[in-house]
Amino acid sequence: FYLTTATDTQAAQNAPFFTAFNALNVTAIRIFSDALAGSSAQAEKNRRILRQDQRLLARGLREITLNGSPVAEADFMLISKMLLDKEPELLNEAAWRGVLRARYKAIIELFWRYRSPEKRENSVLALAIMGKTPQVIAQINNTPQILEKQSGPYSTLLNDIVYEAAPEVIQRIVSSGIVDWQRFVDRNGESKILRNALERVRENEESKVLSVQILQPI
Repeated sequence: FYLTTATDTQAAQNAPFFTAFNALNVTAIRIFSDALAGSSAQAEKNRRILRQDQRLLARGLREITLNGSPVAEADFMLISKMLLDKEPELLNEAAWRGVLRARYKAIIELFWRYRSPEKRENSVLALAIMGKTPQVIAQINNTPQILEKQSGPYSTLLNDIVYEAAPEVIQRIVSSGIVDWQRFVDRNGESKILRNALERVRENEESKVLSVQILQPI
């Protein structure tokens, strides 16, 4: 059920394994993943071919985002664990970017048990989303300029933290005084950090996930 060559992408899409993965079929993947276990030449070939799909986990994350179902998220976690137990190298930076962008805390925690992101700024963001306040503060104290790292064309690590991280992490960063907020003010005198934080407050008004009081020093 695997690719016969690294370039046979159409075969990959039609193969039973990939069809089952795209459908988040836990039962089928549990059966198919047995072919990844062991030290035989065939098992190694199967793992090697699977590694060649650089966006496998990222594609699965896209499926659960489109699905929007807690069941889909739980199924993806089960499948990810089955596959990563046999081939940890499937957890690459594409998968990390996808899960951080989608803010799936439980999946981030699962991925972290296998390995942290290679990019330090992604590692800090993952820690912030998981609510690991002491580790986040230590990283920022060690290298304050990491907060200015571009995470996209129009975003920085600090912007992502304020928009995505656990509230207690944000509160500690704001109250610590380690951030020069003026460095994040644009030429028009507006703070994109504050604007996005207030947007998060509005989006989660009922759950009070982030209070305006926390943001006052910004």
